[in-house]
Amino acid sequence: MDTLKAFKDKQYNIAIITSDDIDGTERFIKDAGVEHLIDEKITASINGYQKPNPKMVEDFYKKWDVSPNEIAIIGDTPTDIQMGKNAHFRAVVGVLSGTGNKEDLADADYIYQDINEFYKQEAEWNK
Repeated sequence: MDTLKAFKDKQYNIAIITSDDIDGTERFIKDAGVEHLIDEKITASINGYQKPNPKMVEDFYKKWDVSPNEIAIIGDTPTDIQMGKNAHFRAVVGVLSGTGNKEDLADADYIYQDINEFYKQEAEWNK
């Protein structure tokens, strides 16, 4: 939670992109106590697309007036990494704190132990 808050303090918008449904996603966010830190929820049940299809995030660009080269995606699965690559995001980051290992995340631009290390290495991925 502290790391998410630190990103918010730096004026980052935070979105969750998931192939899960909106009900489960909202329940997870509520249970984690981070509702106030999440700006957007992009789910397969809302727009009908699944990761790694880049169409899943097209409405997000319009709504937030951003382009792919302004977005960093953080994921722990090969599908997350492929989503970032397919959408041409600025930084595609793998984290080892979830289900994937280094081999699974090898196509990522950067691999960190977790979101905390990702935050600490901002100068590296946010060039």
